[in-house]
Amino acid sequence: NTVMPSLAFPGGVSFLPVILGGALVCLFSLERLAGRFAGLPVDADQYATGEEGL
Repeated sequence: NTVMPSLAFPGGVSFLPVILGGALVCLFSLERLAGRFAGLPVDADQYATGEEGL
């Protein structure tokens, strides 16, 4: 039960940026996987074939 000085927040609040960053990475990964399963073009595939979308 450590309290951060001058903020009066519990010590666990210092881990929120790491947790939120991990959640954003998971959301990004799920979005990319859903696009792949839906058959949408993926950026890496466009560059491999030389077809750049405008």
